Amino acid sequence: MKPYEITILQEAERCLLCYDAPCTKICPAKSDPAAFIQAIRLDNRRAGARQALENNPLGSVCAMLCTADRYCEKVCIRGKIDRPVNISMLHTYIAHQACVEGAFPKPRREPTGVKIAVLGANIAALSAAAALALDGVQVTIFASGFLWSADILRQLMEKGGDRDVLGDGMNMLVELGIHLLSVEDARAQIKAGALSKFGAVVVASKEAAQEFGVAPDAPGVFPSGDLADGPDDAAFSVRKGRIAAERARAFAEGKT
Repeated sequence: MKPYEITILQEAERCLLCYDAPCTKICPAKSDPAAFIQAIRLDNRRAGARQALENNPLGSVCAMLCTADRYCEKVCIRGKIDRPVNISMLHTYIAHQACVEGAFPKPRREPTGVKIAVLGANIAALSAAAALALDGVQVTIFASGFLWSADILRQLMEKGGDRDVLGDGMNMLVELGIHLLSVEDARAQIKAGALSKFGAVVVASKEAAQEFGVAPDAPGVFPSGDLADGPDDAAFSVRKGRIAAERARAFAEGKT
């Protein structure tokens, strides 16, 4: 066992394995810390990886950016004894193991033939794209800048994240079959009327709406990110992306 894995195991063993774990109940991104921490303790990394990414395929990026002290670590019962379990560190580790082990989540539904465009490159946009792909939707991301937005890159630098985390997220999107367009290609295709070929559009930021000239309140357009109500931290952004994805899919499937 590598030295850092010993540290990971020691931290996981601090978990009290609470019944009806509050860390899992409070997570806006629907991650399941109780399940993946138990898998780490049992040295079942592959199962832990699947559990960590089942509801949140962008687990490694979100775990690194998450303000866990507002959510899972805030309610961690271990914190009443000494300090909360470092759930963010454990989540980052086990989500990375998913890429190492090839334990990527599989679509829950067969391809539906529905096509949905996602405008933006923030956590909400990528969360929406992943949720749609898992539900059998053909997804194209129109990036309004670099694939990883400047805000994501800034937060990762502040938290000491590295390129492996971004690589994990990219691998996950590719494995889910999501089509990624650069900002230049996105501009050209939208100018040529490409959005009319999609059953619905998720626009995940004010920047993306302005960049591509899309009104967030237009028919068939579903706002997310800083266009939707609620905090803009990573965990809640995952939730907002998922909500927009569900609404967009229901709308698009109603048209087919």
